[in-house]
Amino acid sequence: MGNLTEKSGALGRMKIELQELADRHDKLAAFIDTPAYINLSWQERDDLNRQYWAMDNYRTILQRRIECAQDIGSEPNRPEAASTNTFIDTDAPVQVTGDGSSETPIPFND
Repeated sequence: MGNLTEKSGALGRMKIELQELADRHDKLAAFIDTPAYINLSWQERDDLNRQYWAMDNYRTILQRRIECAQDIGSEPNRPEAASTNTFIDTDAPVQVTGDGSSETPIPFND
């Protein structure tokens, strides 16, 4: 199995997807600044705000994936973390140290 840059157009498809996502994200941001948005129900405004931030997060992830794909091979001895099947539970409880600077996941026991 080859790396991401060797796959047929994967990097190009990600770049196209990023541009399309950026366009939709920017249009949503512009809509949120209009009186039409203010006239929506609170549920619709809440959904649009959640959609905005989900798109923003996805945009950031996609940008990092593109950067990683472009940098493949440029860092010798780089750990191949992407090849592991690690799942990070973002809803897991977190323990913050006394100074608030460090967070450590708390094991969750049923």
